[in-house]
Amino acid sequence: MHEPDGVRGVNALRREEPSLREQILEHESIGLLRDATACYDRAIQLESDQIGHYHGVMTSMLGLGQLSTVITQVNGVLASKHQWKSELNSYRVEAAWKLGKWDLLEDYLSSDRQSNTWGVRLGQLLLSAKKQDAQTFYEKLKLVRKEQVVPLSAASYDLGHLPPHWSDRLEMTQNSFRAKEPVLALRRALLSLGQPVSNELVGECWLQSARVARKAGHHQTAFNALLNAENTHLAELVTEKAKWLWSKGDVHEALIVLQKGVAQCFPEDRPLKDARGLQTKSRAMLLVGRFMEETANFESNAIMKAYKDVTNLLPEWEDGNFYLAKYYDKVMPMVTDNKLEKQGNLIRYIVTYFGKALQFGNQYIYQAMPRMLSLWLDFGAKVCECEKAGRADRQMRQELGKINAVVSEHCANLAPYQFLTAFSQLISRVCHSSDEVFTVLMTIVAKVFLAYPQQAMWLMAAVSKSSYPMRMNRCNQILKKAISLKQSLEKFIGDANRLTDKLLELCNKPVDGNSTTLSMSVHFKQLKRLVEEPTFSQILIPLQSVLIPTLPSTGGANTQHDAFPGHWAYLDSFEDNCLRKDAESRRRELHIRTYAVIPLNEECGIIEWVNNTAGLRHILTKLYKERGWPPLQNLKRGAQQAVGSSNVAKAFLIWSHFVLAIYLSGKDLRKLILPKTALFEEKLRLHKEVLCVRHPPVFHEWFLRTFPDPTSWYSSRSAYCRSTAVMSMVGYILGLGDRHGENILFDSFTGECVHVDFNCLFNKVLFLSQVVCKKVQISVDGWRKKTSIEVII
Repeated sequence: MHEPDGVRGVNALRREEPSLREQILEHESIGLLRDATACYDRAIQLESDQIGHYHGVMTSMLGLGQLSTVITQVNGVLASKHQWKSELNSYRVEAAWKLGKWDLLEDYLSSDRQSNTWGVRLGQLLLSAKKQDAQTFYEKLKLVRKEQVVPLSAASYDLGHLPPHWSDRLEMTQNSFRAKEPVLALRRALLSLGQPVSNELVGECWLQSARVARKAGHHQTAFNALLNAENTHLAELVTEKAKWLWSKGDVHEALIVLQKGVAQCFPEDRPLKDARGLQTKSRAMLLVGRFMEETANFESNAIMKAYKDVTNLLPEWEDGNFYLAKYYDKVMPMVTDNKLEKQGNLIRYIVTYFGKALQFGNQYIYQAMPRMLSLWLDFGAKVCECEKAGRADRQMRQELGKINAVVSEHCANLAPYQFLTAFSQLISRVCHSSDEVFTVLMTIVAKVFLAYPQQAMWLMAAVSKSSYPMRMNRCNQILKKAISLKQSLEKFIGDANRLTDKLLELCNKPVDGNSTTLSMSVHFKQLKRLVEEPTFSQILIPLQSVLIPTLPSTGGANTQHDAFPGHWAYLDSFEDNCLRKDAESRRRELHIRTYAVIPLNEECGIIEWVNNTAGLRHILTKLYKERGWPPLQNLKRGAQQAVGSSNVAKAFLIWSHFVLAIYLSGKDLRKLILPKTALFEEKLRLHKEVLCVRHPPVFHEWFLRTFPDPTSWYSSRSAYCRSTAVMSMVGYILGLGDRHGENILFDSFTGECVHVDFNCLFNKVLFLSQVVCKKVQISVDGWRKKTSIEVII
């Protein structure tokens, strides 16, 4: 099931030592194939007549890339156990075609015509292709397709040319060693059939195998792939070998290999002219700089020179500009001794290179853009503060002017959607104390507003209705500038302001304590009438999916890029259901479900409805009521036993528990709260004998009902475990509190855990005057694994 986290979690909870078979399962699931091979060798010593152990050894060796060893091992076993030929022959067949030993492949296939495994069938197909026997090839291909459970698409293979989109097809596969390595192995076998251009392509396949294996932690497999790639003499081999050494912990050896490789592959007397060679050399030189920085054994000037050499060689490369700016930012406190008068020049360099990185790509936009804006705006505020105190000199003002000029240049070169990723940061600084800085800031915000008025207007709503006069006036200046650039925006801005006013009235509407329902037609007539006006502008419903821009996969400041593809939903009426079910399939990856929050002023706002979710408290309450838990006779029997044993305290607890409701409500819980001076043993006894008894694990029943078929159940369980683990880690780092059963929701389509209400951040709950601490037991029976979490609220 490819679930290494689950195997590790089960092993962590196990009290007794795992058996040999259990150790093998753990090693195989995690990818420690060398350890799995050692365990299989021990199993063979104990049970030499069990063929399953030999299967395991051969499979592990194939995974490690020890193909010649597989052939030797199989031949050795079959020399004494001829009856196992049909079982083990497929391993040497697979090893033979992966090695390109076609004579051995033909011998192995002719000696055993009973095996019909996937590896044997591929060997038969490849041998037919090698012999140019088209009839046999298509007969075998038809047979293979018939044997497979999943139908394969009919696609002919022209032995004279590569298929179209050869490299792009691999990028569409799952980015894991288990998924990509079989594809790469088959490609290498196909390319070794005698094509004149195949040598370089075979080397690229070996390099890709080494890269995927290294990222998966299979160092031995990666090393085998690197050895096979050495014959192709590819320049990229040096970089991959250095990364492999670095991943193993040989940091100094990695740097030495990389520096020597760059000098040998790219000598100074042979300048590069082709784009691929320049890109390869730039990547290697950038890696040299990063390794020098990580080892901390070089002076900052040497590291800076290494990064600058990259930008000089390839000035229009995102990575080179980004890492140079990042290193400038890192050394700035050390170089300037945190003195403001020395920082202006360095900040200008940082802002320049961060902007250049954004001009040529978006890979680091969520690091480069916020940092670039923060440095610029903070330096401007410090200069203005020094001027007011009479401490600013001419050089500081000149440096600020240069930085403003650089930012203005970035405003002209970068696309509006790039600034939109940090629009909230820009809006939060509209009250900047420097008029020169605000002028540039206003130009940027106006540019974004012109390109994306629907999104920008919602994000500026809180500023336009702020209770602080300066903030509101600055926002109005920006809106007036946008109108001066595009006159048609005046009607839209006016309608948006009227809508915001009516929404604020809705938020502040006094509600009678006896009223449970409010009607738009009765209580909010003006809001309903406003939205339904025939001339009312189209205003976007502020859903998260249409507020966060989609970045292009290639390039940087692409002015033609559509940052918000698809159809938008606009406000039309308050009776129509405008929300659509999101049918996008979710991949199994670590992420956090979020939702849009639009402030209208300092006190009111709009929160996006999190669709298709149910609260944990609602789920558990419903299940407990259906069970009628706990049975009253069990409580009575326990109380009688406690009285019989003269345990008066326990009897009192159980009998008081007996008169409560079927499940413990908040009121019931407050009755059971012990004083702070109570002994720990007493608190523990209350938890075990009352709270846990009254709240047995029932959450798993919701999953069984909501996801009845095995496939959806397993997928939802995995999504639950991963999302709960990620949110627990992030919540712990951010100091997120107030995690009770109504603030933890679960998606009824995917099983994902969705957290809401992030008011208590940064350990704010620790400073409240009165805090009720509860332990919410969210883990599900039999689901405890490495990613499951018990949350303390």
